[in-house]
Order: sequence, then C-alpha cells, then structure tokens
Amino acid sequence: MLANPTRKRKESRILKVRKRKNGSSLFSIINKTLLIIPSILIAFSLFNFRSSKACEISTYWGHKTSEGGLQELCETGAVKYVNLAFLIQFGCSQTPVLNFTGHCDPSSGTCRSLSTEIRACQSWGIKVQLSLGGIGNRTHCSPDDVSEVAEYLWHTYLAPGSTGPLGDAPLDGIEFGAVSPSLYWDDLVRALASLNSSHKKVYLSAAATCSYPDPVLGKAIDTGLFDYIWQKSYQNPQCDCDTGVSCVLASWFKWSSSLPAGKPLFFSLAPRQSCFLSQIFTAITYSPNYAGFVLPGGVYNLRDIKIIYQELCSHESLHSEGSLASVHGLNNMVA
Repeated sequence: MLANPTRKRKESRILKVRKRKNGSSLFSIINKTLLIIPSILIAFSLFNFRSSKACEISTYWGHKTSEGGLQELCETGAVKYVNLAFLIQFGCSQTPVLNFTGHCDPSSGTCRSLSTEIRACQSWGIKVQLSLGGIGNRTHCSPDDVSEVAEYLWHTYLAPGSTGPLGDAPLDGIEFGAVSPSLYWDDLVRALASLNSSHKKVYLSAAATCSYPDPVLGKAIDTGLFDYIWQKSYQNPQCDCDTGVSCVLASWFKWSSSLPAGKPLFFSLAPRQSCFLSQIFTAITYSPNYAGFVLPGGVYNLRDIKIIYQELCSHESLHSEGSLASVHGLNNMVA
C-alpha cells in the first residue's frame, strides 16, 4: 500500500527537526562502509521496522578496543548473547590460544579481571559464551582428541570454580564460529552436550553459513544439540547484495524449514546485507524459527548496537516520534 503523500510531507517536516537532535539512524550505522542506492532508501523510509515477535541480539566481543568494555556492552541492554572472540587454536596436541586483541593478554594473566564483567553480564540475564574461531588452527585428530578438547573447555571455561585465563567466572556455553574443517565437530558437540546436568547447562551455538547445509558444521548441526543457530550471511558471497533478494530469502527459508520447530534461528546483519533488509524483514521475522539478529564483531560500536536494537527489536518506543525520526532519517543518508 502506498504511503499517504500528505501525511508523509507532514512527517518529513517533523523529522527534519528530529534528525538535527538525534543525528543517528539505523541506516547511517549499517552503511558506514557501503553506499546505498536512493530507491532502497525510499523503501526503508516507508517500512515500519520492529518485529511483532520476540527479538534478541547476539554479537561478538574481543575484536577491537572500539567495542568498549565487556560490561559496557552488556549495560546497553541491547544484547542477549555475547560471544567472546576468539579461542583461535586448539586440538591435535596444540597449545590452546585465546586472542582478545586490544583488550587484554591471556598469556600474561591480564584477562582474569574479566570475571567480574562476565558475572555482571550474566546477572542481567545475558548468556556469555566462548567463541571458537578467528585466524588460527582449530581441528581434531581423533575421537580421543575430541574428548581432550571437551575436557579442556569444561575445566578451563565452563565448570563452576574453573580458574582459566578468564578468571573464575564460568561461561554459559560454547559458540562454534569460524571453525576449520574437521571430521569430528559433531563428536565435540556431543561431548559438550553430555556435560549438561541439573547443576549446569552448557549452551551450544553454531555460526552457520548462508548456504544449506553448512559444509563444515553440517553434521554437527544435524545432531540437533545446538541451542541456537546464527545464519552467518556475511563472509558468504551468495548472500550479499549482488545475489539478489530471492537468493537470500531462499537460503533463510531453507534453514528455517530444515531446523526442528522452535529451534532459534538468527539472521546476520552486516553492511553487505543492509541493502535488502527492508525487502525481507517481514518475511524473516514471521518465520517459525526467527529469534533475532546476530551482529559481526568489530563492526559496530556500543551506540550503534543500542540503536540497532531499538530500531529492530524494542517495543518500548514503538511508533514514537523518536524512532520514526531515526528510521525516516535514512532518506537523507545519500553520500
């Protein structure tokens, strides 16, 4: 349905004033590194963002100092899941390597102070997980090696009373991020899931590729033991703006229909996906598995993340002039 021209002109006059006060918009954040054509901007301006369903944000922390502190991220109230990135090396008798570039140095013990921030985040209902990914070597040589890795993760990061490089605050789970090819990822998932007890739940998340099935984690996802799936469209050329909306939607619905009913599925939101968000937002949010959005690490600062949450997920200011201003302000974001 076309927008009422008279109403649109009236809103435009109001929003010009609001824009000077607010100065930020969802589009100005997402498109820091991407120029968007005017026709897409117009589509966004006529679109009412925010899902009618529950919407949660997952993101990564540990990439860059511009992310701010871990507790600062949690204090925004915008995120529900934080993936500490990354454990970049383990398996095959390698010495495990944790890398929080720019924040602290695990090898010197300076990351142990994060235990206070981890506990603060958890006290606010935020799940804090260790992400397996980054530039490094993550693989397994045998089923026995898998057992050793699972034991290491449990005693170092997950078990109550663990005293690893992150201090004595046990994490909520493990996120399988940018993992290396291995025959045994499904075995590791089973090993970690077997650690669940009445005293401790180990949450498991998978950052799956745009295409289905995932070429690396496919067997692991088929176990049905992951609690959350992030459909990581970024870093997957078949799901960027050049492939077109139909390809992105086809991939999303393939994932949604292939997962068990109710299995939370998150859509990635990165600069290369923002150009078609207005055209697919309603479709993905009404999928049975839709649970929210996953944001790549090192891309958005704290203010960015808070605004993205407010524009896509929060119902507190639904239809308020402030939120309209930040959405309609996209019309002026043509560099």
